[in-house]
Amino acid sequence: MNGSPFGMLFVASDIDATHELEFNRWYDEEHLPDRASMAGVIKATRFRSPCDSPKYLALYWAEGINAFDCPEYAHAFKYQSVWSKKILPLMQNPTRRIGEAIGQFDQPEGEWVAVVAAAEATAEATAPGSLKTLQPAFSEIPGYVQSYLVSPVPSLSLPLPQEAENPRPMTPMLIVECLDERAARQAVETSLVYLPAGSRLFGVYQSLGKGSVGEVR
Repeated sequence: MNGSPFGMLFVASDIDATHELEFNRWYDEEHLPDRASMAGVIKATRFRSPCDSPKYLALYWAEGINAFDCPEYAHAFKYQSVWSKKILPLMQNPTRRIGEAIGQFDQPEGEWVAVVAAAEATAEATAPGSLKTLQPAFSEIPGYVQSYLVSPVPSLSLPLPQEAENPRPMTPMLIVECLDERAARQAVETSLVYLPAGSRLFGVYQSLGKGSVGEVR
């Protein structure tokens, strides 16, 4: 599916150690399976960073962005469960974005992902061109799997309770899948060479195997 766009929900946050156990239980037992079962959503995966902040990342794939722009999803976001109403305000430093993922998706999923927040200059119109430059450079990295850009849609990227509403930069997120942490860190360094000034590391994350539902391919 190289070049085919998907819809993606991108959610990252930290959590205080006091609430971390329940946060993970909520994600694994209720929230992730619930969202993954919604119409059009085809995969959901959780990740954890060994040292970066935000510590946790969840990626939700959909057949198209319309899966996150429909009455069913709007109702689920507005009317959260009792458990969700308890956990969502506890999420620290959160980032919630919904957008279209464009790039390379034809390989088995990498265990690690590097996330780079691209600068404003990497606009949606130039995203495919940016990837054409980056992907040959990534292919030289042992352990590189595939990469794609997520361009957020502001009207759909509603904030979580603790997310600062202003400013909330809607810049593209570059996601690079790799086999190991070393390759992911190297992919970040490569990205920052090619992307416009102002691009920055968002985080490097390892997949939480039990926190995956479905399959995007």
